Amino acid sequence: MRKLFLCALVALVSSAAFAAAGSPDPTFGSGGLVSTNFGVDVRPSGAAVQANGDIVVAVTVGDNPTSAALVRYLPNGNLDPSFGTGGIVTEMFQDQVNGTGGVAIQPDGKIVVFVVSSNTTGSVLEALLVRFNSNGTLDSSFGSGGQLALSYPAASPYSASPIAAVLEPSGDFLVLFSLTPPFRNHSPVLTALARYTPNGALDATFGTNGDGPAVSLGASAISLGLLSNGNAIAVLSTGQSAEFSSTGSLLASVSAGTVVANAFFFDYLGNPVFQPNSDYVALSAAQGSGPRLDIDSKVIRFLANGTADTTFQSPLFDFAPVGADVGSIAEALALAPNGQIVVSGEAVTAQNSSVGFGVARLNSNGSIDTTFGNNGIAITTLPNGGQALVVLVQPDGKVLAVGQVFPVGDIQLGVARYLAQ
Repeated sequence: MRKLFLCALVALVSSAAFAAAGSPDPTFGSGGLVSTNFGVDVRPSGAAVQANGDIVVAVTVGDNPTSAALVRYLPNGNLDPSFGTGGIVTEMFQDQVNGTGGVAIQPDGKIVVFVVSSNTTGSVLEALLVRFNSNGTLDSSFGSGGQLALSYPAASPYSASPIAAVLEPSGDFLVLFSLTPPFRNHSPVLTALARYTPNGALDATFGTNGDGPAVSLGASAISLGLLSNGNAIAVLSTGQSAEFSSTGSLLASVSAGTVVANAFFFDYLGNPVFQPNSDYVALSAAQGSGPRLDIDSKVIRFLANGTADTTFQSPLFDFAPVGADVGSIAEALALAPNGQIVVSGEAVTAQNSSVGFGVARLNSNGSIDTTFGNNGIAITTLPNGGQALVVLVQPDGKVLAVGQVFPVGDIQLGVARYLAQ
């Protein structure tokens, strides 16, 4: 019996060691996949890996009303019984909408997540940063009972909304706000930064009592990166960039530097991500080689000053059969420690039926990494389809795709892990 056990163990280790990059990780869940059923529809909005390898996923649960949830998995894919109730924490901050956004992990293991919350009557609509202790309980030392209501003193007729936040090495939170005018008002969109201390109070040393000045950049800011000198670079919807000083003022030009922290987002939409040298990569789409509906994905790289990097190879790719008359648009992207780029989305058939998770890996120069999956594309086939809405890369290079598993009944949370090499 002992000999049979050892043989089986050797076989398992060998299969994990020699499987190709992009293959399902046999040490994670069942054949590289875990799914969690809440009994109602769910939609993941962000994920992060803790220092010990645990995986935290932010999820919006239900339809009407919704609740905000965090799910924590152990490195092997099992739910962590020491977190919340059986690995899941669910909160309702108002009685109607409680939707999650991006998530970040502090060095002390505390978890910070964006939440939008509103009540039934519509009299309350809040954008929150919510912090949880490492065991899943709300952190009463942060904001008010673990909740920080984000606001910016926008002048009339503007209204301010948070777009992204950076967890600084100091523990401060640098928040990017977009200030928009009312419908049919042609005033320009404005951008502003605010900084909060580790306990959720506005930082009086930043701007005016914690709020930087609102400025027009010519377009909406959609991403943010923190430089090692304390300045921040914002990416605009046009692909251009702008740099702010460490006190929140707009600078005349953008200078390349070392990016020490990327943002997590209020609404995860595949936002641009900064590379360490302050270049940034973004998702795009273009007409494929097939008929009119063949829309493929591509990754574009910009230099820190907002100009397109002409040295970056950016071939089209998708998660559908080549030339099929369907669109297969990527949903998210992330950077690997070695500079490679991973992209996730929904794999579909030529008839536009969902297949499951699609993941692509690009080399640091933009070319498709043909050693990953099948010529750069890995597909996780699910019985009724699914889509990978979030992607991230572990420190060991393994790729995590987080998304929705489409069953016959309720939409489930799915996490797939792929081998790095």
